[in-house]
Amino acid sequence: MSNKLKHVISFIFIFSVCFLTIIPVSTNAASISDFLIKDGVLLAYTGSETTVTVPSNVTAIGKRAFSDNSKIKTIILPSSVTIINEEAFSNCNSLRKINLPDGIKRIPYHAFYGCYYLSNTTLPNKLTYIGEGAFSGCAKMTKITLPKSVKFISIEAFHWCNGLTTVSIPLTASFTILQEELFKDATT
Repeated sequence: MSNKLKHVISFIFIFSVCFLTIIPVSTNAASISDFLIKDGVLLAYTGSETTVTVPSNVTAIGKRAFSDNSKIKTIILPSSVTIINEEAFSNCNSLRKINLPDGIKRIPYHAFYGCYYLSNTTLPNKLTYIGEGAFSGCAKMTKITLPKSVKFISIEAFHWCNGLTTVSIPLTASFTILQEELFKDATT
């Protein structure tokens, strides 16, 4: 092999290595810097991704942590999350899908209020409490299956769920309190 060819190949190799280390590769994933986390509580998400995977060190979603985010379509919560605070996902009007880990026992006031496109979310098996307006305005939700562990469902929990046509309640369910107007303005 001639010296000229060796130099050309060396130049191409060195140029390629330099080029690849200078140009960042887009991963379309939320960066850890997009999350404000304190003592295991996710206080805010500031990114702009449509699919968000919450870091595994998060144990609670703080009040309004995701609220009013119109870009998110999917949220993936780690199994370490056991607490969702009030209005955590309220008015995420593009949110279509979220997994709710089995350790979650309460879905509080307006947790998913105004999540218009949220549909057919599986409720955790240990869920005991569904707060006031928790799913109000989830117009694209067509069915909900309540786990037998649910004891309390607050007022207007499924208000304005216009697409809701099926509510499944286990025969072994024993509610302590079902407040009025649970399905106000829903089609059930």
